[in-house]
Amino acid sequence: MLYPLEEPGYEARVAERQAGNVPLPYDDDDTVEHNLAFTVFLSPEQQEEVRNTSGVLEKRCLVAKYVKQFAMSSPRARG
Repeated sequence: MLYPLEEPGYEARVAERQAGNVPLPYDDDDTVEHNLAFTVFLSPEQQEEVRNTSGVLEKRCLVAKYVKQFAMSSPRARG
């Protein structure tokens, strides 16, 4: 297992985000398509849409949008 600081290019990605005033995530950008929210709560079609999106920030926004939709569609959310 590699920790983020050990990954090749990690420091360059952080510097690029800081230069563009993009907030740093708690995890690295490469994990957007490999985390629990992505694999469990998104449909295959939604996962494909996220994979086909080029920007990391846009990917994160799509994942958040679809997870929220999933949460709001559950019977507990409807009251």
